[in-house]
Amino acid sequence: MSWLSGLFRRPEAQPLPADLTGEQLLGLVRALPVTSFREGYDQDEVDAFAARVAAAFDGRGDPLAPADVLNQRFQATKFRQGYDQDAVDDLLDRVVVTLRARG
Repeated sequence: MSWLSGLFRRPEAQPLPADLTGEQLLGLVRALPVTSFREGYDQDEVDAFAARVAAAFDGRGDPLAPADVLNQRFQATKFRQGYDQDAVDDLLDRVVVTLRARG
């Protein structure tokens, strides 16, 4: 399942704290569960996108719109470590809700 379809099945996503810093967001990403024997998301791709989101949260990077997050795709991993897809999807849901709340 794509995380986009997950967004529609989980309307209860809560925004991230309003004062969350980019470094704290990166900490949330580093704490995501990793899977080895199930399909996951490529860790390098997720980390790179998380760095972009963190920079936008801190006002250091290009502005980020909810659509930028909704359109983001990650390469799936098989038989190697990757971030748990549901955990990444849940965090991205919260990023979208947060960006919408910020206007």
